[in-house]
Amino acid sequence: GLLSNKLNADKHNVNFSYRFNSLGTTNTGTTLTQNILPTGLTYSNKYSSKDGLNQQHAVNAKYEWKIDSLASIKIVSSNIYKKSHTTGRNDGEFIGSGLDTINQSFNNYDNRTQRNQFDNQLTYKQLFKKKNRQWQTVVRFGVTEDNNEGLNNTRIRYFDNGVYDYSDTIDQQKMFDGRSVTTGVKTTFTEPLSDYWMLVFEYAYNNNHSRSFRNTFEKDFNGKYEMPVPEFSNNFELDAFSHSSNALLRYNGKKVKFGFGSGVSSVKLKLKNLDNSSLNKYNFLNITPQAFVNFIPKTQMNIGINYRGTTRQPTINQLQPLRDNSDPLNEYIGNPDLKVGFNHAINLFFNQYKVLKQSGIWANFGYNAQQNAITQFNTIDLATGKRTYYPVNVNGNSNWYLWFNYNKSLGEKKPNYGLG
Repeated sequence: GLLSNKLNADKHNVNFSYRFNSLGTTNTGTTLTQNILPTGLTYSNKYSSKDGLNQQHAVNAKYEWKIDSLASIKIVSSNIYKKSHTTGRNDGEFIGSGLDTINQSFNNYDNRTQRNQFDNQLTYKQLFKKKNRQWQTVVRFGVTEDNNEGLNNTRIRYFDNGVYDYSDTIDQQKMFDGRSVTTGVKTTFTEPLSDYWMLVFEYAYNNNHSRSFRNTFEKDFNGKYEMPVPEFSNNFELDAFSHSSNALLRYNGKKVKFGFGSGVSSVKLKLKNLDNSSLNKYNFLNITPQAFVNFIPKTQMNIGINYRGTTRQPTINQLQPLRDNSDPLNEYIGNPDLKVGFNHAINLFFNQYKVLKQSGIWANFGYNAQQNAITQFNTIDLATGKRTYYPVNVNGNSNWYLWFNYNKSLGEKKPNYGLG
């Protein structure tokens, strides 16, 4: 449903909406994986079936106030409540280089999740009598609460030279309760230096406080899931603070447009392990340069090049050395020694459109080079078929892409060509 109302000669505008979604799904799948190892080829096969029900309630409200011809305030509030129930089965097998069976796995699960997300944003926009001078500030406050509960029942059969050897059984309940509170402010000021030159300054501050309780339980003598499993449990409190600033000088000519600048951001993380009261601190300093040149030799023709340097800092799940045995044969471990990654992105483009002939050409080339890229390191125990993986930093990663499109009128369209 949607409700909208304008008041007092359009100076006040109110919008309200409510939406409900419900989606039931049934999926079956087969994944066949070939592992190329120094000792030969191995094979991991997985057969899955899943039934799920996802429901969502969303309530949104917006209020706009035009204070005068130069100033305005906008308040946006969003409430989302989600819940899901998923049941399924995963069967798998690991086959060695001699085509002998190393293991067989049979997994049944039942997961229920709930999320309540509340987000408020206030935007103040101020124009000035001087043309193109502008100041805008955005203040944000958000709260996210999670509650998840899952049952994991897994049986694994191990083989020795193709002959059944022994079995492992896991019967556990996993509980997760989390709460995250985020506050932030972002302010942007644009100052025209002349008819063609412009300076843009930006500053942002964000603060996040979150608590996470992940616990695993096994059945006690009463048959209830009340016996803690410490090696697969983790409870922590995280405080994250970030400051970032950017400055960009732009030139807007009739045939040439260009700009360059840089940003600096500082991120500080304080991670407290509530199980043993240990405290880890992380400090990241990020520099984000950017530049662009846009050439317009004639009407409807555009040639340009963009460069942007961006950082990718590790997530808390990647830093926290928590073991996850939801899939016992594929165990994930966090890495607290990760460094910040940096990506250099260059993009070249050309487009031309001929109005009378109603035809156009669009071409795009991009190249990305990464330093300290965060990727996944995998090890496989050939005796058991168990895979252990964790995030690591690597250098030398790069990729490129080429995209070309040609359109012509009268419904005739040549196919797109892409290469990358």
